[in-house]
Amino acid sequence: ALGQFEDYARNTQRISPEIVTSVASITDAGDLADLICAHLPLRVKDRQELLELVDVDERLTQVVSVLMRENDLHGIERQVRD
Repeated sequence: ALGQFEDYARNTQRISPEIVTSVASITDAGDLADLICAHLPLRVKDRQELLELVDVDERLTQVVSVLMRENDLHGIERQVRD
């Protein structure tokens, strides 16, 4: 998840380096998923559903899925611009 988040932050330039550093220092998987989720471009309803997932592995899996989608989308946008 961290690698995907770092890619997202680097590619979109929407996340400050300080936030990336803060996220990188988190060792608890649930806290990592929650903090990354807080910085993703999600609708409130989607964010709430994700944060309400009790199973940490499922929450982290969903966060990674969103990050991968956002990174893919950014790649496509970049290809269209170039």
